[in-house]
Amino acid sequence: MRLTVSVFILLFGALASSAIAKPLVVAVNSPLAYFAQRLAGDAVEVVMPAPEGEDPAFWQPGSQDIAQIQAADLVLLNGAGFATWLPQVSLRRSRLVDTSAKAKDRYLRGDSLAHTHGGDSHEHGNFASVTWLDFSIASLQAEAIATAFKRKLKLEGDAVDAALASLQADLAELDAAATAAGAALQGQAFAGSHPVYHYFAAAYGLDMRYLHWEAAETITAENEADLAALQGERKADIMLFEFPPSTSAVEAAERGGLRYLVLDPLVNTDADFVETMRQALAALRP
Repeated sequence: MRLTVSVFILLFGALASSAIAKPLVVAVNSPLAYFAQRLAGDAVEVVMPAPEGEDPAFWQPGSQDIAQIQAADLVLLNGAGFATWLPQVSLRRSRLVDTSAKAKDRYLRGDSLAHTHGGDSHEHGNFASVTWLDFSIASLQAEAIATAFKRKLKLEGDAVDAALASLQADLAELDAAATAAGAALQGQAFAGSHPVYHYFAAAYGLDMRYLHWEAAETITAENEADLAALQGERKADIMLFEFPPSTSAVEAAERGGLRYLVLDPLVNTDADFVETMRQALAALRP
C-alpha cells in the first residue's frame, strides 16, 4: 500500500511539474528578449544566454549554453548576420524565428573592418545587424515574435495581440521621436564610436561615419590619428558612443572638435528598452 501511494505521489508530482513548465524562449540579444517578455509576460521563460559584458553578436557559446539553446522551444534570431555562432550549432529549423525576415529588402551593408571589441578580435560582416535601431524594423521584429508565439507555442491569441498593440505603439512613439531628433540635427555630421548605427542613421537622416574606439578604455594615438583622418575628410560635429565614454575618450573627442552623445543599442542589458530609448532620444535633441 505504501509503495502504491509513493508511486502515485511521484507520478502526480511529475505530472504537476510538467503541467506548469513554461516554454523556453532563447533570444540572441536583449532587444528581442525584451520584446518577447512584453508579448508573453509570465507565459514563457525568456533567456538571452550571452553573459554580462559580452557582445552577443560575437559571443561563442560553450557546451552548456549550446545544450540550453538546443532545448529551447523557440530561438529568436535577429537576422542580418547577427550571432556569428549560429552556423556552428545544430538547431531544429522549426524552432527558429528569423525576426527580421520581412525587412530583408531593407538590410544595409556594414563595415567590414576587423577590430577588437570586449577583448576579442572580430570582423563585422557583410550586413549591418543592429536592425532594431530603425524602430519601424523593430516593430516588424516584434510582430514576427508575436506570430510565432501564437502559431508555434499556441499562446492565447487575444492576449498576445493586445500586448503586441501596446508594444508597437511604444515603438511608433520611439520612431516619431527619432524622426524629430534627426530633423533637428540636419546639417550636423556624426562620427560613430563603432559601426552600429547604420539603421538609425539611414532611418532618421543622419550623416554618419565610423571609428573603432573602445569608449571605456584609454584612447590611443592610433585612435586619435583615425579621428584626425576622418575629420580631414569631412568634419564631424558629434560623436555617438554606445556606452558612457571614459575621460580619455571624452578628452580625445573634444580635441578632435567633437561633442559627444550616448546612444546605447542595448544589445546586452537588463534595461527597459523603451524607456531607455526614450531618454536617449530626448538627449539627442539639440
